[in-house]
Amino acid sequence: FTWITDRYGDLTEDQIADAAQTAEAIGVLLHRRLVMTTNDLQIRQHLVEQLLSEDPAARRAAREEALDRGLLDDGQAAVIVAGHRDEAGQGPSAAVQAAFSVAVERFCRGSARTSALAALWPRRATVVLVRIGGFADGDLAAAGDALLAELKAQLRHAGGWRVGVSGPAAGLPGLATAQRQASIACSLAADGAAACWSTLSADALLAQLASPARDGTIIPDGVLALLSDPAAAMLVPTLETFLDCAGDVQRAARELGVHRTTLYYRLGRAEQISGL
Repeated sequence: FTWITDRYGDLTEDQIADAAQTAEAIGVLLHRRLVMTTNDLQIRQHLVEQLLSEDPAARRAAREEALDRGLLDDGQAAVIVAGHRDEAGQGPSAAVQAAFSVAVERFCRGSARTSALAALWPRRATVVLVRIGGFADGDLAAAGDALLAELKAQLRHAGGWRVGVSGPAAGLPGLATAQRQASIACSLAADGAAACWSTLSADALLAQLASPARDGTIIPDGVLALLSDPAAAMLVPTLETFLDCAGDVQRAARELGVHRTTLYYRLGRAEQISGL
């Protein structure tokens, strides 16, 4: 019990609401400490890490264990990543970390018709969501907004925090890709906001092209083939100009200083190499 005496009736409505919210947060923390043992938390953390592993064997083993323990259902899956943008490099305080933990825990327990499993680090949380029957349009965006709302409620504001939501994955085996999608969305989210992979459009591709193309990026194979082709130095600028001109062949040829036949040839080569 937490007792707050207001002998002279001085507490304002805002103070009473703040006290009630604090008491609820204490309850969540006590639940984690008293009901969920340290071993339980370590198991959950380990399961999430393994479910998101690039190792197929590790993912299969984690899937079986999560199902056996009743921690997750077997349905359509998705990943939400919440991260802290730390410009100063100091990291969140212990109090902020505790509030962050409460926000994630409340979100996981309040997900209707959805089983959720989270792994937390001081500046980051990864939440695996699974729903039997699948997610309807807008469900994942709503889930990202719900986690952001919890962060704002527990932290009084969500400054420095951002949320990224993946697209739906075909069950637990697809979580590794979903995790990358959520991380990319999180990196593109505005401060104190949520972003969804499904609405990123070309930004999702551009965010990955900022660094050298590498294995594991969610870039279409055809684009990777074109970028690595010996003719890329000529074909890629041609394609960029063509797209910048919105497919206007005459304008693109004029800006490139080539004949339209040459432009058609280069575009044909790009199509042939990429298959796009």
